[in-house]
Amino acid sequence: MANEQESLEQKVKKPDWKQWLPIYGMYKVEKDFEDHQPTILDGDSAGRIMGTVFYHSLSLVAVTVTTGAGLMYAVEYLAEKLF
Repeated sequence: MANEQESLEQKVKKPDWKQWLPIYGMYKVEKDFEDHQPTILDGDSAGRIMGTVFYHSLSLVAVTVTTGAGLMYAVEYLAEKLF
């Protein structure tokens, strides 16, 4: 029974959902690729690969811009209070 269950799990093994998380997902894809696990980049479709590249690059830019804006706001606020 356990052997049947393991083979079924291997047949339906899908990429880990954590690969879609911004920034951490890029690390997770690389780690799963090295461990020979399914990744979101697997497949024959160039559109799928370009979509994931676009998604991760866009989310990286969004996180960088948001962090930069927050830091600028914090510096301006502290400069107003101190000077």
